[in-house]
Formats: sequence, C-alpha cells, structure tokens
Amino acid sequence: NNNNNNNNNNSLTAKGPKVSHRLYMDDLKLYSNTVEEMEAMVSTTSDFSSDICMQFGLEKCGTIRVEKGTKAKFSGISLPDGERIRDLEDEGYKYLGVLESNSILHSEMKTLVTNEYNRRVKKVLKSQLHGKHIIQAINTWAVPVIRYGAGILNWKQAELKAIDIKTRKMMRIYGAHHPQGDVDRLYVSRREGGRGLQSIEEIVRREENALSTYIQSSKDSEILILKEHLLKEKIVNGTVIDKDKDKSDREKHHRDQWKNKVMHGQYLREMETTADVSSWNWLFQQDLKKETEGLLIAAQDQALRTNYIKHKIDKVPGSSPLCRMCRNHNETIDHILSACPKLAQTEYKARHDRVAAALHWSLCKVFGFKHAKYWYEHRAEKVLENDEVKLLWDFHVQSDHMIEHCRPDLLLVEKKVKKATIIDVAVPGDKRIVTKEQDKILVYQDLRREIKKNWDLRKVAIVPVVIGALGAVTSNFSKYIDSIHCSLSVSKLQKTALLGSARILRMVMEIQGGPGGR
Repeated sequence: NNNNNNNNNNSLTAKGPKVSHRLYMDDLKLYSNTVEEMEAMVSTTSDFSSDICMQFGLEKCGTIRVEKGTKAKFSGISLPDGERIRDLEDEGYKYLGVLESNSILHSEMKTLVTNEYNRRVKKVLKSQLHGKHIIQAINTWAVPVIRYGAGILNWKQAELKAIDIKTRKMMRIYGAHHPQGDVDRLYVSRREGGRGLQSIEEIVRREENALSTYIQSSKDSEILILKEHLLKEKIVNGTVIDKDKDKSDREKHHRDQWKNKVMHGQYLREMETTADVSSWNWLFQQDLKKETEGLLIAAQDQALRTNYIKHKIDKVPGSSPLCRMCRNHNETIDHILSACPKLAQTEYKARHDRVAAALHWSLCKVFGFKHAKYWYEHRAEKVLENDEVKLLWDFHVQSDHMIEHCRPDLLLVEKKVKKATIIDVAVPGDKRIVTKEQDKILVYQDLRREIKKNWDLRKVAIVPVVIGALGAVTSNFSKYIDSIHCSLSVSKLQKTALLGSARILRMVMEIQGGPGGR
C-alpha cells in the first residue's frame, strides 16, 4: 500500500476529475485533502483488510505530503493497532513498478530500467544459449523491462538510440554479432533472413503511440473522463497508429535498407533472383552457437576482412587481394567457401560427405538398415542390401560403355517396384545453386539410361541435392528431398552444410598471410 497526502482537492488538476484512490490488485494508493481525512481512510482500509484476513506490508508502505506542488515534511500516519506508516522523506516509492514521489521520477526510473535491461542482456549473452535463443531471451526477458514504462516515462530519442547501440556493442563483445555486420539486418524477422532482435527505440515509440491510440479511440466511461486531461497535459502524446502495421512497416524499412547496401545487401539481392524462401529455414528452425551464427551472417554480409576486402575496400598499403591458400585467385567469401583448388579435395569434400552421410542415415532409417542414433554420428557403408532395397554409397557403377559420371554419391534401388534413384550432392557457391542443379541432372543422363537397360528397371530418377555454401536452396529442393523418403528437414541439411562452411571460414581466416576474421 502506498499512501499519498495531496492538497489539491483530490483532483488531478484544479478543475480536473477527482480521484480518492487508485487500486490495482493489492496495491492501493489513497489521496486526501487533510491529515484527518487520510487517517480516516487508512483506518477504514485497515478494518477492511482485517475483515478479509489481509495485513499491511508496512515495509512497502509510505506517506508523502504535498503542499503547493512540493513535498513537505510529515511524521507519517498511525494505524488503529498503533503501527505507523512512515514518511518517505527524500526517497521515492514504486507504484505498479514505476518510481514516484510527488510526481513520477523520470530520470531515476530511466536509469534503473536501463541498468536492469543491460544486466539482463549481458547475462543472456554470457549464457550457453544458442544464437536463436539468445535473441528470443533478449526480446522476452530484457526488452519488457523498458517496454513496461513506455508511454509513462518521457524517453528522449537519443536515450533510446544509446540503449540500442549498447545492445549491439554487447553482442559484438560476446561474439553474437560481427563488428562489421549489418545493423538493419538485426531487426529483420528470421523468416526474412534477419536476426529478429527488437529495437528499443521502435518498441518504446510503438507502445507510446499504441497507448495514445487506445486513449483516443476508447469508449470506456472512465477513460473518457480522463481523456481531455491526459491529452491537454501531454501525459499521452503519441500518434494514432495500427500497431501491427507499424511493426511490419518498420521491419520492411529495415529490410529495404539492408537490401540496398552495396556490400551487406549483395547476398540478399542475389538470393531473391535464384533461391527459395526456405533458404532462411536454418535461421529460425535450427540451433547454432551464437558465434557460429554471427560468423555465417557476417560472411553473407561480406563483412569478413578477406584479402580482397582488405585490398579493395580497406585500401591497406602493400596488401594483396589474392587468396592466402592458392595465391592464384581473388580471396572473396565465395572463393574461400566453394572455389579454392587448395581446399577442394579436403575441406570441401569433407563438407560434401557430411551432407551425403546425413541422407544415407535417413535412408537407412526408412529401410531398416543399421544406423547411428543421431544423423551427425553416422558412418556410411559402401553397400547395404535387404529384400526390399539396395543402397550404394559412392559406388562405381560398371557398364558396357565408357561413362564419365558413373559414381553418384548415393544409388537407391527399390527392388519390388523396379525403380532406382541416383542421388548426388553438391555444396557450391550460393549464386550457382540453380545451374549446379541443372548440371547434376544432365551429367547423369547416360548413367540413367545404362542402369535402366542393364538392370531391367521401369524407372530411374535423378535427384540433385544442392545446398549453397551459406545455406541457399532452390524452390525444387523440398520436392527432391521428399522424393527420396528423407526424414531430415531442409534446415537440418542446411545446418550440416553450414557447419562445414563455418569450419572452412575459421580455418582460412586464421591462417597468416592476410587479415583475420573475427
């Protein structure tokens, strides 16, 4: 209970609506003109509390006396049982979570909530949560600390911007966001390729406007009584908005800003012309460590300081744009992840084989072959066969003619229906996924015809499984995966490829001979 002694005729203003008390659940604030009136009101409250078997929490109670708009000294209020509710003197009190005295203590309250927000963000970032859950935790545990007072506390734009800047700084310190990573992308939905972080500046302004919209459109009798006062005194001063539309408009603005940036928006522009929207599935369906997620996002943003970036963008004296591995081609992100000849037979092959092994595990599970408990622990066997199917792994298919491409990653033969499926995996640069898919279908046409004739099959299908080095997939990807009875989701296959790409990036960027990454 908070007791407030007020010498203003129980009115919010001299001619405003009269208020004797405010009650929310078990929090009660009383107003009176005189000490005697207050003692009578407190006595009535005490009697009622006793009747319903409730007690005053005296450690949370206090009185304030206001004379001519300023606080005055006061000895407190006595209860019927002899206990005393103390005067708050120079300290404030919290009513419904907001620090008040004879008025709301805006400066002190903003300092309190800002410090608590920063504490929570830091605690979340220091945790072992994965990248997706880090953002969710900030949005659901830290952001509400500041959102709660929106429309009540008089936040300045510079103060809100400073909180957002501090948030991004802490994310960089703890590895969740690359120092050169795109800022606008942070505030775009994960389903649209962003990180899904909520901007404090936008949240507060949206809540202020939503409160104003509610006040101005409400038909509630109590709100109508207060409406004129709230608007006249500029206690509520937001604009009328559609909250959902405002949120989507702001997100679209951030996405457009991200897309229009020369370097940061390059990947998004390329993906819109070649990739399917499911290319972003890994961002909201899978769990990657915050450092790994931050690294992959930075790679998409062209934010890693490769030799080419160092030479062309940063203009470092004496630098070379050539790859530190092969020394023959410009060191771009695309080159590191999919085009360096020094990595082709080692790191690229290992990444490719992990994706193929995940498909093999799924097929083993479907057709009853022995397999590891988890797909990422699976080791593929060369030949597996039972009464229903034969499953071949990286198997050279003999034929009567010279066939150049006769060793697909997987070859599934379904005996009863006389059907075979040639499955071949590729992890190219993301802008080449469409052409790579087409290439896979073309190069296996000779093998398809040969198998169909020699093995007396009714049908032979070719299924290209192509995932971009940074997760992009075509609109046909889901259809191909479904056609081979794969129980793994698109996002899990993406995750397998992305973990291989993250390993390659870390390895290359840590090698001397050029600027490092993170």
